[in-house]
Amino acid sequence: MTADIETRTVTGADDLLSFLRDCANQGFTWFRGESRGDWRLRPQVCRNAHHDDMRLLKSFWQRSASFPGAPGADNLGHWISLAQHYGLPTRVLDWSESFLVALYFATRDPPLLKNEESSEVSFTVWALNPIALNRAFLGDTLTTAAGGSHDVGICSEEDETISGYLLRAFGIDWPNGGQYDCVAYLPQIRYLRMSSQKAAFTWHQTATPLEESSHASNFLKKISYPASLRRRLAADLTLLGITHSSLFPDFEGVAAELKAESMRGAKPLRS
Repeated sequence: MTADIETRTVTGADDLLSFLRDCANQGFTWFRGESRGDWRLRPQVCRNAHHDDMRLLKSFWQRSASFPGAPGADNLGHWISLAQHYGLPTRVLDWSESFLVALYFATRDPPLLKNEESSEVSFTVWALNPIALNRAFLGDTLTTAAGGSHDVGICSEEDETISGYLLRAFGIDWPNGGQYDCVAYLPQIRYLRMSSQKAAFTWHQTATPLEESSHASNFLKKISYPASLRRRLAADLTLLGITHSSLFPDFEGVAAELKAESMRGAKPLRS
């Protein structure tokens, strides 16, 4: 449960590096940044009762299947990645294999409540052990359609168990697709943004926040930052080359970065 999850308040670089070494040694190799420390680990579709992920994904497919580069109708994993990539509410939570990428998203300006200032809002980076998560939800072994089995590890989108699980989650019968509350898996890297952000996914079948799951302390850690560090860390990340356009390497990403620089009165790093 949430109260049992190891939480570290980081105050300096040495403290952070020590924590990250511990994470690496213990298999906590995926990270997710939240610009508000009070946000829960729930996918977008679970944050609004009006969202129907099956209807949304089907409509997304119907309206865009004829677009150049659209995946085949039978490639559900590809469609989920595509929908997530373009901001459609799905049951996917984005993670990164890079701590710095997660920290970038954590240091972005947070949505504010009424009469709230950004200087009052703490931010968070979560660390996830994907193998421990899959063992908690899937068990120690996965059974193949041929009747064999293999140890649970970091699953990929191409694994038949994951493919079957996604199909079953959408009500499509698949003999090898179990009904699990959560699965951690690596998607096929099909887009430059996914590559730049070192994308990884967790798929959530229920609306229960991940940190409130049983045994969450076995696969989650939390790094908490005071609001006072937001601006400084954002500037440090820029010096390290972690910028909006480096994570969104396309016309839209470059334009957004230049617009933000102009609003701040900053000169572009390149001219």
